[in-house]
Amino acid sequence: DGGMTWNRRSIPAGVGSCWLADVAYADKSTAAIVGWNGVVLTSSDGGRNWTYRRSGTAQGLQSIAWNDSRHATAVGYKGIILCTADGGQTWTASPSGTDHGLAGVTYVNSREGYAGGEFGVLLSTADGGRTWKAERDHTLNHLRSLFCRPGTAVFATGWNSTILRREVSGPEQNR
Repeated sequence: DGGMTWNRRSIPAGVGSCWLADVAYADKSTAAIVGWNGVVLTSSDGGRNWTYRRSGTAQGLQSIAWNDSRHATAVGYKGIILCTADGGQTWTASPSGTDHGLAGVTYVNSREGYAGGEFGVLLSTADGGRTWKAERDHTLNHLRSLFCRPGTAVFATGWNSTILRREVSGPEQNR
């Protein structure tokens, strides 16, 4: 109906009432939602049904991005970074090197990704999220969102009208 009708979805029993912060799709059927108290929900049917997944943290998760159909990264409070390699069924912590909250994450391709958050912290990965390193300081403003579509630059936006832009890698971009 062209987006005229919204259908409420039920969350799995046991999750309770919580703030759900972000949703991302790996493909037309695989999706994940992250939120408060380390909540991770996954769907394998295009979001019609959701399954609660143990994340291993009670930290609030604020953003999630897929770098392919099996691998995703979730970021949140106190620098938490969680990664999955099995479509969201299990999650493991990846050291971020920061205690600052992370509010956004994005991938350029299956290996190159960026995360950002409080006090302008910017992190990068070149191995699909297994390891992260600090980027050069560009701002002290909190960054709230990062975005990249293949073939475009990476953008980070945040407080006080902050917009940061970074060119993506050349030939490796579509790997």
